[in-house]
Amino acid sequence: MEELIKLDTKARNISLIIICIAIVILIIWMVFYLSSSKSEIQYLLYIGIALFLAGILVLTRIQFVLWAEKRVHKS
Repeated sequence: MEELIKLDTKARNISLIIICIAIVILIIWMVFYLSSSKSEIQYLLYIGIALFLAGILVLTRIQFVLWAEKRVHKS
């Protein structure tokens, strides 16, 4: 069980890093969009949103697995 907790901790850290990178990309996109107002940088928006959603998906999956394990071990 300790190996699973260590693996979940690593994956959680990776997902938090992915979310932080996505937020930085979205902030950069907003600065470029407000300064130039061109649609040429829409791919940056798409990448930022995709990374953000992927990070949230991984993070919620890990939290669910940890919650389920605690619930099984309590019973």
